[in-house]
Amino acid sequence: MRDEQNEQLPDASTLASLAAQAKVSPEQALKLWLGSQRLLKREEAARNRIKEARARQDSIPQPGQWPASLDDFYRIIVRAKDRTESQPRFKRYLRTSSKNAESAFLGFKEAGFTSRAVWNAHAAAYKTWWEQAKQKKAVVKARRK
Repeated sequence: MRDEQNEQLPDASTLASLAAQAKVSPEQALKLWLGSQRLLKREEAARNRIKEARARQDSIPQPGQWPASLDDFYRIIVRAKDRTESQPRFKRYLRTSSKNAESAFLGFKEAGFTSRAVWNAHAAAYKTWWEQAKQKKAVVKARRK
């Protein structure tokens, strides 16, 4: 109700015109108008969320070609010291995000990342997982001191 009170209400002639067009009372026309304003705000918020999601997707580094190999993912996304560190880390990520991690790993090893959508989904999820894993490790380390 507070939002409704803070909104700029239509003037009397606009309200009368809305009521006549919709064949409703001025009170009902006002309710319809307020509802349409809320809907417009929700649609704008949804558009903004889509823009933010696209910006996040666009910020994910991409390989030079498709399909991208698992080594590309290691090099561009995992960014560990070497493959001996990248592979176990990636497998730990898969165990937290996939019911059949070994099968998923073999699929990526054989076919790679077949599209930008698959790459972006795993890159975003991996980065989130890795940040959380580093935070957990830091908490455990801090507790030991």
